[in-house]
Amino acid sequence: MKTCALMEAFDRLTQKEFSYLRLSYAEAEVRARTITVVLLYPEAYEKDVHAAQPRIRDAVAKACNVAVPVSVRLVKSHFDENFFKTRLFKFLFDYPSLAGSLEERDIEVCFDGAVIRITLHVTEAAYDYCVNKDMQKTIDSFLYHNYCEDIRLTIVPETRETVVDSIDEYEQMMDMSEGGVYENPDEGRTIRTQNVEDFIGPIIYERAAYIEDCIRPKEGLVVCGKIVGLQKIDKKNPQPGKVPCFFKFTLQDPTGEMSCIYFPNKRTVEQMGLLKDGKEVVCRGNLDVDKFRPDSMSYMVRDISLCTLPTDFTVNRIIRKVDDKYRYVFPSPYFVVEQDSLFKEEQKLSPFLMGKTFCVFDIETTGLKTTSDKIIEIGAVKVVDGLIKEQFSTYIDPQIPIPPEITKLTTITDEDVAGQPTIDQVLPDFYKFSHETIMVGQNVQFDYGFIASFGKAMNIYFDNERMDTLILARKYIPELKKFNLGKLAEYFKVVNKGAHRAIYDAIATAEIFIKLTNYIA
Repeated sequence: MKTCALMEAFDRLTQKEFSYLRLSYAEAEVRARTITVVLLYPEAYEKDVHAAQPRIRDAVAKACNVAVPVSVRLVKSHFDENFFKTRLFKFLFDYPSLAGSLEERDIEVCFDGAVIRITLHVTEAAYDYCVNKDMQKTIDSFLYHNYCEDIRLTIVPETRETVVDSIDEYEQMMDMSEGGVYENPDEGRTIRTQNVEDFIGPIIYERAAYIEDCIRPKEGLVVCGKIVGLQKIDKKNPQPGKVPCFFKFTLQDPTGEMSCIYFPNKRTVEQMGLLKDGKEVVCRGNLDVDKFRPDSMSYMVRDISLCTLPTDFTVNRIIRKVDDKYRYVFPSPYFVVEQDSLFKEEQKLSPFLMGKTFCVFDIETTGLKTTSDKIIEIGAVKVVDGLIKEQFSTYIDPQIPIPPEITKLTTITDEDVAGQPTIDQVLPDFYKFSHETIMVGQNVQFDYGFIASFGKAMNIYFDNERMDTLILARKYIPELKKFNLGKLAEYFKVVNKGAHRAIYDAIATAEIFIKLTNYIA
């Protein structure tokens, strides 16, 4: 069924009672034999939508007119300027010829009464690309299916200086959105090559840019790395008197790799024959949009110097400045009411816990892969001097359907996460909660892997020391044989009030961890 036909049928069935609802997307799950329909609603209609959920879902199912189950998600539309820019950038990343020339300042947001006017300032070359690809229509469709607000976007061309004279100026073009700062402010995002020797063209003493940062056109760009896959390619139709070949190779530095092309002259063609795979070089050339593949970039090498790459290189990360205040998820004090007993033994706390703060956490996800699956819940408690003091708990809207097997395991449904904060909103708050703590988990590497992966994409880095109750249990109580959370809870007489729910698993893990530390000398 076409998207417009679905909403037309829905409006007929409801006599346009819910005309403010907007279809985000409808997706058929072939294996699960289900259809998922996601509808957006304006923030002002939140109470009305919650009250009418059963009728809305029933009408959508009837409008689909199919024999398989229909899952309906109702998502609140909310416009936040900062997250809008981040979301738009992510959408435009599928169009490198456009995204590669954009910076955050190029997206101008203006509130004109009930209308939100967006001006997208682009280079003249990018504007031509937008016209040829009808990007206005593409972006309008993105806005319509992701927001209920009246958002009107205009693409405006402007003349810009494309030549950058120095690597320092080029660094200023780097994406420092969300208040990012360099981890090492004095160094910048550059690589200092060593033992530089001339090879082709003027010797290159400049610092080299990180290859992973080279996403925008630039003349005179300097990069360095190891040569991989060097090929000499004969031209199909060589011109008389010209060199009948050119060279292609990949340049790999510690941050990424770049495809390079070099067109030699009669004097340098023999020089290029001396290069081999594995040779370390620093190059100067022009990075631009590939004429034959508009969605890719092409680096045309002009000069090459031999060099040695630093052996102690570490990436100078861009660290996002996280606001000191919680914005979406607020920690709450942790307390537990227990019946006093004359026979209750006072728990002795391990000296290992004293003077330390631990963040014991657990997550629930839509699957096992950090590259494709999403986090749907984070639960954590803060242990200070051996006592649980605070808790942090939230659902997270993954913006994709939750697989049935995950719902069966965790009891978390699409309805539970609909309208909840997204991972972009939650992680800065979780970073504040876990900052300067030792992070603890049951099989902690799995949970940490998701947190670290999504954090890195936002320039938020969880560099905490980590401890694992699974590893501790295997070391100190090997006779237990099985070391899953359920077995450990049974062994230590810890009650887990809700297995496979993040906050309850985090509390149980914290209680187990506190008892395990008694084994640590």
